Amino acid sequence: MDSKHHLNNYSVEQVKNKYKQIYDLINSDLSSNIFGNYSFFLNYGYIADHNPQYSNVELPKQELNKSSIKLILEVIGDCDIRDGEILDIGCGRGGTSFTINKYFGVKRIIGLDQSSNAISFCKQKFENYRLQFLEGDAENLPFSNNLFDIITNIESSCNYPHILNFYTEVYRVLRMGGYFLYSDIFLAESMDHTLNVLDKIGFVLEIDRDITNNVLLSMNESAARHLAAYSKDKNEKMLNNFVALPGSKIYEDLKNRKMLYKIFRFRKEHGKIQSLNQEQALNYSNSLAIEILNHS
Repeated sequence: MDSKHHLNNYSVEQVKNKYKQIYDLINSDLSSNIFGNYSFFLNYGYIADHNPQYSNVELPKQELNKSSIKLILEVIGDCDIRDGEILDIGCGRGGTSFTINKYFGVKRIIGLDQSSNAISFCKQKFENYRLQFLEGDAENLPFSNNLFDIITNIESSCNYPHILNFYTEVYRVLRMGGYFLYSDIFLAESMDHTLNVLDKIGFVLEIDRDITNNVLLSMNESAARHLAAYSKDKNEKMLNNFVALPGSKIYEDLKNRKMLYKIFRFRKEHGKIQSLNQEQALNYSNSLAIEILNHS
């Protein structure tokens, strides 16, 4: 879709630029304080409850950033990613790429993010690891077709203004039989439509897990601690929402199930992207990206 397409009062490019500014500010703030060198997980985390867990990795009881690492491991679950070529879209400060490299024997990992400051941090922090980091647009991936065995996207796509472009780009660069391992918050009312669009593109849904309660448990335990890592002179409302502090809009919308936190595993089964009709394409802008932006 044309980048001039409008979402409420914003153009696609305006939304992207605003999110880039927010994440550059957040990364700059983290990197300037004593917590920065250890802050490479930005996800909300996962704490187990009575529901089944899918990860094959047992973490030590006192693991630093345990709930954030656990979320990543649950997204991977029992998917065999060994010897794979991995693309981590929306890599942030490198937490997912680092975790995959630590616990799984993969061939190559590339992390991609739109935040210049995040990528700068990753290149410095992980220079001695077998990791590569690039600044780039999730809706316009700088890679050739059929290049990766596994694509991960954790808690990032909710910020993409024209998310259909992201889905079709993931399908394009994923190899036949490859897996798209995906988790994020979603508007409950649009969940069926999202799955229908992914199906029409050509993705085969293998796993659909609602982990909203697990994420809320993690927020209850760690959101206030995460907030302490940021400067007190920053936008209080924005930071409370960013870490999903109890009482913030994101926290309350998850609690009331207006939003859901989901883990998906999709497989690429067809060689060619299936076509969406014009009405489906035009009506699939990401209203959640605007909703979150308006509360930042």
